[in-house]
Order: sequence, then C-alpha cells, then structure tokens
Amino acid sequence: MASLAAVDFGFLDSMSVRPVETVLKNAVRQAKAAADSAGKERALYFDAEGMQFVLRDFESAAVVAKMPLYPKAENAAGGKKQEESEMTDSDEPKNAAPPVKIVFEPVIPEAENSFESSFGTLDEIPCLRFYPDGASSECIIKISTGGGPERRFRLDPFSEVPVEIKE
Repeated sequence: MASLAAVDFGFLDSMSVRPVETVLKNAVRQAKAAADSAGKERALYFDAEGMQFVLRDFESAAVVAKMPLYPKAENAAGGKKQEESEMTDSDEPKNAAPPVKIVFEPVIPEAENSFESSFGTLDEIPCLRFYPDGASSECIIKISTGGGPERRFRLDPFSEVPVEIKE
C-alpha cells in the first residue's frame, strides 16, 4: 500500500485530455491509499483556478499530491506556452480546456431534514475527507464541463471509486 501512495502521477500531464471522471476516480484512489499508508487523515480538494485536484494532509494542510485535469498549456513543438499569434479572437489559447465545475454535496441521512452546522444548512462541503481506516466522506459529486449537462457521482464511505448516478 505504501508504494501506491508514493506513485508519481506526473506522467499524466503529458497525456492528451482525459475525461474529468477518470481523473476524479484516480484522485479518490490515490487519496484512499495515501490515508491508509500514512495512517493519517487526508483531504481532497478541487482547485477550479488551477484545474486540478489537490490532496492535502488534513491536520497540517501540507500538499501531498496534485492531479491536473488537463496537460499544462504548452504546445507540443517546443514546450513553450502559446504565443500571442496563436491566440483566438476571444484572447483564449487554441485548444483551451473547457471550464469545469465540481461540487461536493453532503449526503443527508433520510432521518434528518437538513445538515445543520453553526453556519446554517450546508449545500456544499469544501473537500472529501479520507480516513486511515478506509472510510471517507459520504457525498454526491456534481461535475459540469464546458456548460454541458451536470453529471452526478455518489461517493459512499467504503466504496473504492465514485459511481455515476443514472436517473
């Protein structure tokens, strides 16, 4: 298990664009393995600005790993960022990655009408938490890419990967 947590996923940066749900599933697997091997709680966040999942130690907030959704904005020819001549009329790079929105929504037990906190009802939680015993936050993960339809995944506390909810 320790070898799984130490795996460098940097090679994924060089791959072509991967589906967001594939990166999500890999991030969840890595977070579960990291919590188990370190014997410490881990937290998985989605950084919308950086278009990446960030795995942190829950207590210290130290970054354990980063898992980008898309390869870095470099062209294949020379590894240089796109030049102004390659920009479109909208001032965005050609082949720009579509915007992604990911929301972690808490699962509310049926016995309760709402999930209350000192701040009121929670519609979203900031991160997924993974514990050394293999448990994790129970939530619904909502993903929308490029303004397309929203897809929903359920993360059960003891499941291996998020599973898409078909309605």
